[in-house]
Amino acid sequence: MAVDWGDVTRYGLWTYAVLLTSWLIACIPFEICDRMRWFRRYLTQPKSRPVARGIKEQAFSMVVFNWAWLMPALVMASPILAFWFPDRPCRPSVLRFFVQVVACFLIDDVCFYAYHRALHADRWLFDKFHRPHHVFKAPFGWSSHAVHPVEMLLQSVGALVGPAALGLSLPELWAWLAVRQWQGVLDHIGYDFPFDPIGWVPGVGGTRFHDDHHVHVKTNFASVFSFIDDLMGTRYSPPSSTPAVESLASMQRKT
Repeated sequence: MAVDWGDVTRYGLWTYAVLLTSWLIACIPFEICDRMRWFRRYLTQPKSRPVARGIKEQAFSMVVFNWAWLMPALVMASPILAFWFPDRPCRPSVLRFFVQVVACFLIDDVCFYAYHRALHADRWLFDKFHRPHHVFKAPFGWSSHAVHPVEMLLQSVGALVGPAALGLSLPELWAWLAVRQWQGVLDHIGYDFPFDPIGWVPGVGGTRFHDDHHVHVKTNFASVFSFIDDLMGTRYSPPSSTPAVESLASMQRKT
């Protein structure tokens, strides 16, 4: 079977370039914030910064390994991607793209919730494939890709099911993958900004939502839509009152 080098270039190398470039664009500003110690008052876990050198080195080795194997994997998968996502011109439409992105996120998040909860439900699966990511109890931007390769594959399947079902073209696939990369990084930045418009959308989690998963582990399994955890009864609920408040209430009762 002859190799179609055009497909290898478009579906393998260019898709890899879109993924890596969009991921770097999302990561770099928050890495600068960490290094310059900007916006510290918005950190979800202030004591986690600066990130310990050993933690960063571990994350770096995992991230480099994942980006290294992803390129040949995409090259080998280029015939499948060419079959699913035709390289056809498409007329840009903001409304159409918005609807496609929301639908892809919903399909992706259902897949994400299912495999993510399964990795937590089985001790062997968790220890083998998911525990490496939970080393990072206080996430930072580029720890989004510090995962076991098997988990990276599971994420890739979820990210492609929606676009394949909706019949996205190759340019539309690239646009979706870029948005998905940005969202994955924003989940891990460790900053809970009050001016985050996504966080204002009902039923959508945000940075603190996923940060709580890294802290409390067996809650908040969805990536985007917190309402999935609401429906499944797995959303983290913070204590209703702090010890200080409880102590004050107790004193008031005594008086």
